[in-house]
Amino acid sequence: MASSTEGVDRRHIAGKTEKERIKELVCCINEGISAEYRHIATEFKEFTGADLVSARERVGSNRSTHHDLVFLSSDDREYKIEHKGSMDIKTITNPCDAGVQILNGPGNWFSICDRLVDIYYDNYILNNKITDALSITLPIPSREEFRKDQFLQGNPKTPYLKELKRIVRERYGPKASLKDVPDLDPRPMISRKLKETFTTEDKHQLAKEILSRVTPVLNDKDLYMTDQPKSSVPFKFFDAKNYTIKDIKTITLDISATDPCFKITAITQKETEFHCILRVRWGKGVGFSNVRGDIRISNT
Repeated sequence: MASSTEGVDRRHIAGKTEKERIKELVCCINEGISAEYRHIATEFKEFTGADLVSARERVGSNRSTHHDLVFLSSDDREYKIEHKGSMDIKTITNPCDAGVQILNGPGNWFSICDRLVDIYYDNYILNNKITDALSITLPIPSREEFRKDQFLQGNPKTPYLKELKRIVRERYGPKASLKDVPDLDPRPMISRKLKETFTTEDKHQLAKEILSRVTPVLNDKDLYMTDQPKSSVPFKFFDAKNYTIKDIKTITLDISATDPCFKITAITQKETEFHCILRVRWGKGVGFSNVRGDIRISNT
């Protein structure tokens, strides 16, 4: 895991990016003298039974490596750590309480995202609904051009969508998207259309996609570490195996939220039940680009 905070990385800790914060944590652990180090070392030993010896940043890119740090313990074990940080003071019951989601999946991982893009294109672009409402003079892109732009993990590139974003933000504010434009938010219609057409076969297909693409990402971690500097318990650890997906029992489409959400009951590597939600949304402003699937932990 658009709102008034779109474009703001909520993982920032006191103005630092997550990358900067991780470098800072690695340094404090390896120096072994600060209060933060003592908090981390105490919580780590309480959770694992071993002393924390050293830390290093991960090796590899975001797309190939799905953890943030590696901790070396006194029993010569290496732990792959996923960092979840927040400046808010929250009651932490699972990693997502601090870090929002446990996976940001690109839209092309999930065929349901293709369906979202098609519904949006047919009902808002192809019929000139957005063009007429916002007086866009540029020609609409082909379906394939449009699809590529929607799945970009960044800002749109086609002239039409660049113009759409420019007009919306000039008229409605620098963080605005189609959610802020009267009668042009496509999400309610998309949710209704998905509800009408989502079949048992679609559920099976989504389950296959989750098992083939999401499962390896969640498996590439040993522990989640939450990081709340303002809290009386600034660091907590969670066993990442409790949040893995070995198999899927049920998938249910929920359209009560703003974005289409799929409630998932999964079986973990530890043979326990794990409840999570796949939320399908735009990452760079509703209607603009970066269609994606975010997975977060659910308590029900």
